[in-house]
Amino acid sequence: MSSSALLKFSLISALSACAGHRVGGSETAHRIGCYTVRSAGVDTVKVWFPDTIALLSSRSKDEVIADLYGTRLNDRDAKNMSLLAFGWRPLATDSLRIVGTSGFFGVEFEGRFTDEGFEGSTASFTDVIDNEPIPRHRIIGTRARCLGFAARAA
Repeated sequence: MSSSALLKFSLISALSACAGHRVGGSETAHRIGCYTVRSAGVDTVKVWFPDTIALLSSRSKDEVIADLYGTRLNDRDAKNMSLLAFGWRPLATDSLRIVGTSGFFGVEFEGRFTDEGFEGSTASFTDVIDNEPIPRHRIIGTRARCLGFAARAA
């Protein structure tokens, strides 16, 4: 397969991954798609949460997050966060949870859908129990085009 054909195939695969399918009913079907993510005021959160994420309509194939819907990360984040399996689920018609976990550590986001995307807070977690409070950071996701995504669902 030529590099041009491979590029076209990759783009079609990424775009089709973001197509609107039903997830938990018609209320959340329009939430399927790609989002660019930014932290509100804290740059270090970028290390723990992807810059771009696609919410998929299919169930995750990763056993660590088998009860969640799948996601896709852009190529850079997929490489940098390769130890984490990401998944998501609607908590209600207007809210969601995104989790990236290795089974031992990770990051979780809880928030609500907005007209532009989603907003909420994220925190890292680990299986080590201590008395330290876990800081939460505000995250804003804005609807985006689905380009530059890894070929496999995370």
